[in-house]
Amino acid sequence: MAKIEIFKESIIIDSLQNPELNKEILKVLEESKKGQGVFKSNFGGFQTNTIENQLIAETILKQSIKCITDNYQSKIKKIKFELLNMWINENLKNSFNIPHVHPGSHFSGVYYIETTKKNGELIFFKDGGSSLINLGDFFNYDDSNFYKIKPQKDMFIMFPSSLKHMVTPHSENGKRISISFNIKLSNG
Repeated sequence: MAKIEIFKESIIIDSLQNPELNKEILKVLEESKKGQGVFKSNFGGFQTNTIENQLIAETILKQSIKCITDNYQSKIKKIKFELLNMWINENLKNSFNIPHVHPGSHFSGVYYIETTKKNGELIFFKDGGSSLINLGDFFNYDDSNFYKIKPQKDMFIMFPSSLKHMVTPHSENGKRISISFNIKLSNG
């Protein structure tokens, strides 16, 4: 008898300490709040439209390239990395993001500028795991159906864009501010 492990996912967690970047993101957020935000996965809070800012884009892309190349091997010698889009999220008390994926890209990421101490976790779901939830009394699983990350200031997280995820509400009066983005890879 053999037990074979299949279909592993990985999440990259890094740190990016860049006060100039944080200041620029907060400036773009305040400018964007003068207009109308968008409603995609967010309930409550504010989500900007796609932002175009050279300093932010260059910094996010550079950090993404470092994270991907440091953690994955490729048979392709030259890879082209493209930042498809990025947007800023401001979640206030009780704001959250419903489960979703990011189609049309290979990697997605989030960089946290401000966080709260309680709640507001980033949760990743195992695809199809919900069908096994009620069997917990019968089997000892190798892993659970979800994985939680408690965001911290300057945390930089990357993950496969097809990995379903959500953000839980936080219960404090403070703000949770992050920038989310999508990266596409191609043969360069």
